[in-house]
Amino acid sequence: RWHSTFSPQPISETTMAQHIALPEESEYLVFLFSYTCPHCQNAFANVEQYQTMGLKPIIGVATGTEEQKERFYRLYQPVIDIQTIEPEQMSSITHELPILMYIRRDTIINIEKGTVTSPGLFLP
Repeated sequence: RWHSTFSPQPISETTMAQHIALPEESEYLVFLFSYTCPHCQNAFANVEQYQTMGLKPIIGVATGTEEQKERFYRLYQPVIDIQTIEPEQMSSITHELPILMYIRRDTIINIEKGTVTSPGLFLP
């Protein structure tokens, strides 16, 4: 089930690789979001569920001001690591948020845009 025209695709061929510090693990998830987006905040609970279930390492990548970031951290107390990038960097990656990507061996295997389903529906 593919949700994007660029899946599957080597991550090195995307603009994301230019802006995000990616892990060395062979399988991980990347969650792209905005600190102020209501849809992103709703999706965040499911993303955190992936982490608490210990399914895959998760990299959060968000855009927003320092004040927006601090408010988000106060409200949601995230357990995942989140990298903050500039709005221009996020725009070069995508114009739709939130997005959850499943990456295996440096290739985007699956992607969800707009919503994040529970782990059993997303992971193969």
